[in-house]
Amino acid sequence: MAILEELTNSVIEGDKEAVTAAVNKALAEKVDPMDIIQKGLTPGISIVGDKFEKMEMYLPEMIMSAEAMKAGVEITKPHIKGGSIKQEGVVVIGTVQGDVHDIGKNIVAFYLDVSGFTVYDLGSEVSIHTFVEKAEEKQADIIGISALLSSTMTYMPDVIQELKLMGIRDKYIVMLGGGAVTPEWATKIGADGSGADFAEASRMAKELIRVRRESK
Repeated sequence: MAILEELTNSVIEGDKEAVTAAVNKALAEKVDPMDIIQKGLTPGISIVGDKFEKMEMYLPEMIMSAEAMKAGVEITKPHIKGGSIKQEGVVVIGTVQGDVHDIGKNIVAFYLDVSGFTVYDLGSEVSIHTFVEKAEEKQADIIGISALLSSTMTYMPDVIQELKLMGIRDKYIVMLGGGAVTPEWATKIGADGSGADFAEASRMAKELIRVRRESK
């Protein structure tokens, strides 16, 4: 359908006005609101993620695309009646205590949001106990812990240890991110995964949830 292809291209181009116009046109033409999101907007943001990873697109362009998609989703949501937007899962995310750096974490949280996750951003300098308390309160699937500094990433294993002490480690997927984090560090402290950038984090989050749900 041409209008869905137009939506996809407008998201890739980061053209918020074009996305808004195309969504309104699609709704006027009685296009299924779920198709607008799943077949028009979502493919666009997926292509953006791929382009970013291949360095064919840069951060400012990605943010524009994500904002354009979010605008389209917000217009479409009220028109969804019979179905509901596919929810990938619930994430609580924050920068660990002692670390005020949150730009990367903010981008990951935003991208997870437009990729179908319900995201609770806890901010920066989040205590070990707050990560666990909020995960329990929000019935999260994933706890996302960010650290830019090597001195603060030493708090990351404490969150995992707290989950173990409470006997709830297996309830949560624990993902790490930030400049100081490596896959080797994630494995060493018993995390479930890590993401080098927002696209990898989103893809890994979806895969980890899929594997967990299939194993139940």
